[in-house]
Amino acid sequence: MQSTPAPEAAPITAKTALAKKPPRSEPETPATSSSEPATTATSAIPEVDAAPGDINALVASTKQLRASDRVEVLQKSPLMETQKLSAGQMLSLLSGTGNSQRSRLIENLLPFTEQPIAVADALKLLNLTGDSWASTVNTLNPALPDNLKDEEVLALLGTTSSSSRARMLESLAPKGVAPFDLAIVEKILRPMNDSRSGAIRTLVNLLPQPLPEDSFGMLLTSINNSQRNNTIEAMQPALANTLTLSGTLKLLENTNDSWTSTLYTLSPRLPENLTAAEGAQLLGRTQNSSRSRGLEAVAPHLAAGLKGSDTEAMLKGMNDSWYNGVYLLVPRLAKDQDSASILTLLSPTKNSTRRRTIEALGSVLPAKISVDDAVNMLDGTGDSRLSAAIFLLPYLPQQLSQQDLDNLAGNLSKSDRQRLVEAMKR
Repeated sequence: MQSTPAPEAAPITAKTALAKKPPRSEPETPATSSSEPATTATSAIPEVDAAPGDINALVASTKQLRASDRVEVLQKSPLMETQKLSAGQMLSLLSGTGNSQRSRLIENLLPFTEQPIAVADALKLLNLTGDSWASTVNTLNPALPDNLKDEEVLALLGTTSSSSRARMLESLAPKGVAPFDLAIVEKILRPMNDSRSGAIRTLVNLLPQPLPEDSFGMLLTSINNSQRNNTIEAMQPALANTLTLSGTLKLLENTNDSWTSTLYTLSPRLPENLTAAEGAQLLGRTQNSSRSRGLEAVAPHLAAGLKGSDTEAMLKGMNDSWYNGVYLLVPRLAKDQDSASILTLLSPTKNSTRRRTIEALGSVLPAKISVDDAVNMLDGTGDSRLSAAIFLLPYLPQQLSQQDLDNLAGNLSKSDRQRLVEAMKR
């Protein structure tokens, strides 16, 4: 049988093709988390549709993108040429971020954000920055108000400590409004540890002026030796013009080998009319030349008319610097010192030093000195006995017996005795 050929397929018209083609769907923006790794450089950032002038819509759309893409979208938007993000909108764009990623995004969003940023808003931005808190505060600092209150500074410091906290405080302090409440200052300083001294230096101009003396212990706790001395030097602008004795001693505590340096620093603020006992308290446990230098700071503040016998506690420990100590005390001594006081002032000196000390006391010696008192003064003058005896002659009775002369001469050589006799005749 002859087969019948198959019929040809009808040609497909354009209308038929359109009818069969599936409807085109809009591409979906893939949902990504802030922790999703960045795609390759060839990945395209989806375009964000926002109504003209509608920055809220722009923020809402941009927020859906990966954190790494959000700033670029803002850079491309013409809206950002004329408008700024509010702190709340900036916070919205930080969603899903934390630690260093959040810190970097804050830095990149800052140029698009209204300023200044209130501290309450800044703290919301800082939330979740973790170990990047300190660096983020430094980033935000130029955008913060210029009149930070003490509690705002404390809040911005967060839970930081030691040198990191001290550096943050240093950057924030110029914006602080003085005076800071000392209870807040204590909380600011508490986690500073070894950086406490530097932090106090930073805070000096923000402290109450004058500082109440009962705050000294709190401020200087755990600061000792030369570091304590340096801190007290820095605190000078905040100290009262005149300190009490107890306040001064509180500052001097734990300065140890720097006691005299600190005393010298505080000398312009010492109280007036100090007793000899109070002067000795201020000299503490200092010795030798260090004690003499301390007395140099204290002596101008001692009461006038002191008895030499009362000054022993101040002079004790002077050793080779005893003469310097007596010399410093002379202007504060009463005239016509009694023999006990004179001997106290001469106490351990020997040879030429004793002779020089006798001469230094010339203005406070009594008008008339008995031979016995003069002999006691001359004991220990050694090779300087002749010159010391000649110095004392105007204070001795005009008529001296041979015995008096022998007592005054002591173990002088024959030639020195003759010089003493000649001096008596003049």
